[in-house]
Amino acid sequence: MNKAVVEDTMWTFLSMGGQKGNPELMNEHVQRLLRMVKQKNAGQKEYAKKDDISFDLIDPIKWSIICEAVALCLDERFEKVIELFKEE
Repeated sequence: MNKAVVEDTMWTFLSMGGQKGNPELMNEHVQRLLRMVKQKNAGQKEYAKKDDISFDLIDPIKWSIICEAVALCLDERFEKVIELFKEE
């Protein structure tokens, strides 16, 4: 499937509304991205270890983070999160 088609499909889904944020899932994707950028192989497959995450997955991980962040912001409960950070 074409990358542009996947991105368009994700945005179409988000524009429908009614999403519930999933902070655990967003955290999982962010942690995966952080692990990728800390790997010692610089994205080169010949130097990759068995448990390294392939840099071929960077676009899907990036889009998962973006979509989860948007879903969180669209979630009606997000105002409570904003208030939590204002209290500090």
